[in-house]
Amino acid sequence: MELYWHDSLEWLYPDQLKENALKTKTPVLDVPRGGIASIVLAVDQVPAETEIVIAADTPGCQLFEMVDVCVNINTAEDCFAAMNGKTVSKSAVRLAPYRVYDPLKPCGGTFRGPGAILVQFPVKRNAKTGENTITLTVSDGIERKEMSFRYCVHAVTLPEVGKGSIFLTNWTSWANLKRESGAEVFTPKFWRKVAEHAAMMKHARQNMFLVPLTPFLKYDNGSFSLDTKNLKKLIQVYTDAGIHWIEGGHLAYRGEGGWTATDFEVLCSKNSVQSVAGNGDLAAICRPLMDFIRKNKLENRWIQHATDEPIYENATAFRVLTGLIRKYMPGIPLMDAVCQTEYTPGALDIWCPQVQNYQADQAKFEAMRAQGDHLWTYTCCCPGGPYLNRLLDGELTRPLLLGWGCGNYGLEGFLHWGWNYNLSYPDGSRQDPFEETATKHTSGPNYLPPGDTHLVYPGRDGTVWSSCRLEAQREGMEDWELIRQLMKKDPVKCRKIIRTVFRAFNDFTPEPAAIRKARKALLKELTIC
Repeated sequence: MELYWHDSLEWLYPDQLKENALKTKTPVLDVPRGGIASIVLAVDQVPAETEIVIAADTPGCQLFEMVDVCVNINTAEDCFAAMNGKTVSKSAVRLAPYRVYDPLKPCGGTFRGPGAILVQFPVKRNAKTGENTITLTVSDGIERKEMSFRYCVHAVTLPEVGKGSIFLTNWTSWANLKRESGAEVFTPKFWRKVAEHAAMMKHARQNMFLVPLTPFLKYDNGSFSLDTKNLKKLIQVYTDAGIHWIEGGHLAYRGEGGWTATDFEVLCSKNSVQSVAGNGDLAAICRPLMDFIRKNKLENRWIQHATDEPIYENATAFRVLTGLIRKYMPGIPLMDAVCQTEYTPGALDIWCPQVQNYQADQAKFEAMRAQGDHLWTYTCCCPGGPYLNRLLDGELTRPLLLGWGCGNYGLEGFLHWGWNYNLSYPDGSRQDPFEETATKHTSGPNYLPPGDTHLVYPGRDGTVWSSCRLEAQREGMEDWELIRQLMKKDPVKCRKIIRTVFRAFNDFTPEPAAIRKARKALLKELTIC
């Protein structure tokens, strides 16, 4: 039996358990109070399906079996997946098809080898500073070995996830919540599954949740009614999990014409937002929603979407839509994913461009901020190639470095659509996130890149599983909080540290060792300050 330590920010492959192993026998992990120390232990040179038993000498140590998935199609150089003539990204870490560890199954210390486990130790917010050692005892039934690592707690404390932490949202598929729970919406089993996902979001430092409006709206004979009882229940489930901000779902979608449609249609009724009927529909939806917000004192928690990714062709309809929402939901901030500024000034309070669009038009977006608006960023099926994203065939450090990039530009939040959107198809089949990580879009010719649809997995044991990418993004959120703290105290030193690993969203240093060094520098400077 051979044992190897690996950095948790380095992809690990079932056919390469020894490659890129850490050379030191007792690695040291630098963590703030309230952070999580993470490291990977690979077990090799045992017969297939050997039962491996691992025990830690420290209470609170958590063990997750790393499960492999198939990267069936690579990301393209520009965006989407490399299908329909698109070129494979020059930045791809490996050419598809191949298998890589991503899902993380809670294992309680027993799994089948050869393979690997992620070891995590959550550090309490009142932990003493200094170094501590954790030793793992590993047995394959014949041999028994010990492996140790150290974690160094620095005198820096992360803020609690909630109202004051950095904005993070990932959108949830209700169809998949229903499928995973095996129950209809609003039943006890369904609510338990929602709560389980909410707890995982809190672990990932997510502090905002999307409220899709269609499950709570009844549309019958041209009139709307709002299910306030179940809407209140949903908000309570997430609030109990510690997630503060509420993200009201989109009120309209593109009409005929697809991506370049010139109009938007109100959800459920499908009336044009620019029509008298559409105006009435929005009033019938937004006024009761605003009454609910006021009655439950949610005015300072609610942020509202209008529609998704408006472009030049539908700019007029977008401005009409946002104007009507402001009329019927006064005082509620509006936020949307939008990649241009020229045609929508004044329409939004929170601008959320994709990383490559922000970078290309930084001056224009910053002009919106100078006028009092707020700036977030997002990724989805784009960008590909050299840009940071959360995909399966870019370096595992990319999800983490998104936090460094956002911190560098002083952005306030990050959005992604793909929390658990394993897609369903018209023929009744659905994407298997373990074997089909890149898949055809449900509308249009494009293929979504590997991992774009999901950051968590529907566990084979019936629970929701985290992923290596989610844990990397969580570490990036921790670092973003550290950057925000140091920017307030010493922006010159902070930017000097940032530049060692991040210069732009398509210019960064992906090596885990460099990122670990930069994190340690942040922690040391904060301790000095």
